[in-house]
Amino acid sequence: MENGLFWFCLAARESFTFDDIYWIFLHKKYFGHQTSLKDHIALLTQQDEQDEMAGFVQEKMHQAKEKTLNEHLTFDEVFEL
Repeated sequence: MENGLFWFCLAARESFTFDDIYWIFLHKKYFGHQTSLKDHIALLTQQDEQDEMAGFVQEKMHQAKEKTLNEHLTFDEVFEL
């Protein structure tokens, strides 16, 4: 529970609760406490974050084209971490 994995797995399994779980348990843990919409937008507009995202998207597009997308763990495998 301390690392947020429990909440992530629960949100993935019970998608109707995703928003509540994310905003109550996960967002603050990974992004800190923001008090306004402006604070949240600032997280998305940092140039280094945008640069990293661009490279990530390019890599995923390449993997999709080559049909070599990363394999993902099953729910049970993730829950055992």
